[in-house]
Amino acid sequence: MGDDRPLDDLVAGLRPASRGHFLEAQIGGKKAWIIALDEPLSGAALLRKRVQEILEGALVAAVSAPAPQVRGDDAKSYGEPPTGGVHLFLYREVPGDLARAVLPFGLAPSALSGPRWDEIRTTLAASFAGMERPVATFTAQVAVEAALGPAHAALVADTLEPWGASPGQPAERLVHLAEDLGVHGVDAGLRNGVDADLAGLDAIEKLFVSRRANVLRWIPPLVLQAMADFIGVIAQGMGSKVEWAECMPEPDGYTPPPLFRLTTAHAAAPIHLPIALHLVQWCVMPVLPGETLPPLSAWLADQVGPLEPR
Repeated sequence: MGDDRPLDDLVAGLRPASRGHFLEAQIGGKKAWIIALDEPLSGAALLRKRVQEILEGALVAAVSAPAPQVRGDDAKSYGEPPTGGVHLFLYREVPGDLARAVLPFGLAPSALSGPRWDEIRTTLAASFAGMERPVATFTAQVAVEAALGPAHAALVADTLEPWGASPGQPAERLVHLAEDLGVHGVDAGLRNGVDADLAGLDAIEKLFVSRRANVLRWIPPLVLQAMADFIGVIAQGMGSKVEWAECMPEPDGYTPPPLFRLTTAHAAAPIHLPIALHLVQWCVMPVLPGETLPPLSAWLADQVGPLEPR
């Protein structure tokens, strides 16, 4: 492997294991995600863990999807956010404070009524033995920043390669988009350009990552993948050796999520960094009211160490 070429192997365990019952449906003309759990869970803590596994697995899979090979009408659904909400159907009683357990995912108790929800419940009952009616339902809203739609459309038009095949190219596309948006007044702080450094990462985060509380903060696939690539470029500029995994779709349709191998001055051995999962946890999962997250630049500086640019 060269210094910046793809890894031959991915970290074991990145492929999602059983994700429970996960469905997509159209609700009022909008895509919705439905998580249906019929497992015997011993308490609210275990419920929280299972919901996190399933939801993060679904989000990582969604944002890791490669650019469509066919453009036009056939690619319209690519990167479509679940603006119809994310809904948890719980089919077994679980002891404990369930609302508190699922609050970190933006999920709140909901009453899902109407003919369309009756159809969905009937579909679940027919598809999974023992499922009749849920004992509780919870719903999370999904927010999409205004800059993301046009940015993703532009990236879809310009992206042909899978993530990791051309290190630095997705980052370059994203920087140009950010500068164009800045010039048009979306963020005056971008008027002087975006450099591949920690300040540039702050600017990208400010433009594309929502800070709305209690919602899932959607970032479409090619925007998040370009952010991941930009982080690799910055880490390399700070003195780390960075290797990109080439995320080619596998025969069964699974696409490995973006991943780096980093060699830093303060680490005894190279580390594997599942950057797509990290960005989902940091930038997509909900922010609680009153919660203040450190910027991505602070996290990256901690990962690669306080090194002088080379």
